[in-house]
Amino acid sequence: MSISTGKASESSKDSYVRLYQVVIRKRAGHFCLITYFICSFLLWVLMIDCFNALWNWFSFTIWIMSGASWASATVPMMILRKSQLRVSRLFSPNRYQRIIESSVSGSFLTSAFLCILSSTLVWLSYISSATALNEDPQLGFMKTVPGRRASQINERPFYLLASCTYVALCYAFVGSFEGRWYYRPSESLEKFTIPFRICKSLPKSFRRAQKITLFGVTSFLPLYLIVRRYVIRAIVFSKYVHLMGYIKPHLVMLIKFNSAFTLTSTIRLLMLNLFIVSIWEILQSCWDVYSTQPFDLSQFHSEPNRSLLEGIQSSDPRIQYHAFSELAHLSWNNPARRISIFKDIKTTPRILNLLIEECLKVIETVMTVVENRGQVHRSGTGNSSSKSITKVKNPPQLGYSALKNDLPQLFNNPPPKSGSLKNKLLDKLFSAPEVPTQSSKVPVSSSASANNLNGENQIPDVFQSPRRRNSPGQVDKKLSNPLDATYIPLSNSVSTNDLFPGRGRRREKVLPKFWHMLNRFDTFKSSKYFQQLETWLFSPLISAELEKCLGNRHICALAIEAVTNFTCASLTEDQYGVLQGQIPRILKTMVDCCDTLENYRTEICQEFGIENLQQENSSPDAHTQDLKITLDIFLDPMLSRLKDGTNGILEQFKPYLKEWTIDSQIQHWIQQRLPSGQA
Repeated sequence: MSISTGKASESSKDSYVRLYQVVIRKRAGHFCLITYFICSFLLWVLMIDCFNALWNWFSFTIWIMSGASWASATVPMMILRKSQLRVSRLFSPNRYQRIIESSVSGSFLTSAFLCILSSTLVWLSYISSATALNEDPQLGFMKTVPGRRASQINERPFYLLASCTYVALCYAFVGSFEGRWYYRPSESLEKFTIPFRICKSLPKSFRRAQKITLFGVTSFLPLYLIVRRYVIRAIVFSKYVHLMGYIKPHLVMLIKFNSAFTLTSTIRLLMLNLFIVSIWEILQSCWDVYSTQPFDLSQFHSEPNRSLLEGIQSSDPRIQYHAFSELAHLSWNNPARRISIFKDIKTTPRILNLLIEECLKVIETVMTVVENRGQVHRSGTGNSSSKSITKVKNPPQLGYSALKNDLPQLFNNPPPKSGSLKNKLLDKLFSAPEVPTQSSKVPVSSSASANNLNGENQIPDVFQSPRRRNSPGQVDKKLSNPLDATYIPLSNSVSTNDLFPGRGRRREKVLPKFWHMLNRFDTFKSSKYFQQLETWLFSPLISAELEKCLGNRHICALAIEAVTNFTCASLTEDQYGVLQGQIPRILKTMVDCCDTLENYRTEICQEFGIENLQQENSSPDAHTQDLKITLDIFLDPMLSRLKDGTNGILEQFKPYLKEWTIDSQIQHWIQQRLPSGQA
């Protein structure tokens, strides 16, 4: 019985996805309720202009206006987060390149439009709230001036609108620059509850909102003073005289003096922008908490193990993260569920083998991406091609043929006519392979080989043997056609330093031409602040390099934890020996990944100017401290899990190491960790 066939599997398809959607909808209700009360409290504080305004909390108007402000901020922000879920991130080498790429990226344009729309709607809600709750706020669009027959245009609401638009642009750019719109799993706060995580994130959100607001307001005020004069001149002296005849009588007070720049209006401007940015930050922080909090979903399904496997195999990063979190959690804290997975032997292949296989695929994928420094070749078109590195590089060794799933759609049609290309390919595929003899090894001419490569009866790559597919000619062909390229394993004879010439060399600042021109002036060259700005703009970004190679680090760390726990528990709980045959491969994969990450860590330290990060330094400089903090976030958690997991497996199975056929690399690892144990 296969888990991927039958009506039962069709009826339970995407069952984990449906459970996830149910939980997210329930959490979305709690998210809306909490953020609405926070928004109501902030609006109540914003409306306090006298002692009597304290009683506005018990007014029905404040709750209606709070709902309008909350909806105006929440709906565009959630649309933005959802639209940027699958958008590729920017991995710029330095901040200068990131600023340029962020300013012209689609993410910035989308976020700018939605943030401006949100700030405009909140501005309308604020004007309505202040008019209804405050005493003479003077925020109407028109005002009556004694001695003037025509009502005059009030500059204050437009002054506030301009500031909200400018701050929204600043917020959109900062969010695009820092990658705030993407899905960000949290690994450090998984063990805490949702209320605790929200309370912990609120102070950070307020501090961030204060910084963005202060920067936006301080840069907006002088810009508005400069631009205002030219805008009014353009309106007054417009060539559309027939239109200006109706507007000019209402512009007299606006032309004579500036009534917007008062202490009250400036305070309102600062508080309104702080209110808007604070709501945005709170919405993002709370949604990050609700969308990343682990929860055991598969326990509510009639077949929990199969449902968990479907979640792990999902292409949605949110669902996959929850599934791996659940797998890691139950592998450590739920012995009953763990035993049920060991005893689930009704399907072929076994559920446990498939779970371990998916975990190993994630580990191997991260290892391959690190080896290639993020420069991988993916299949551009076609659904029949593999979506994972390991599906091409390491096919599952579980005792069943993958031919049915690997055949392209061309071979799932009705039987072809005789003599067709399809029949020739099938005959060639299923015929006995020809064994070359010593006399048959004759060099082929270049023209014959070219005809063989370009002939119409050429066998597709999916039917060729691994040795033929990995030949130099086939590798060059795959690299020359990016649409048909897949992940290509590196040959043992090819050095990675030859493929990546800059690897292991210290990275230097790359200055543009205009900056070299500025350096010619002694005033700039001798300035301390100018040199600090140059270092900040053009120094290589460590976080961008690590994020490019370790973007899937959260799921990889959970996969390592799950594999380690299941392997160690299999000694006493695996009654049928389901996992025993995979232990040598598990050890090899973990050791290979650990060595790859350690080499990568050494290369990163060399490239960024830190020869030995392990040396004790009483007063490390800012560059060394920044590198250490970045490595602690991106790389060290996976390395510690790999080392602890491998040592735990070796300690658990120490008496049985001699019974396994282990690679020499694993034997060397065992001799280093376990001097008394011999493989």
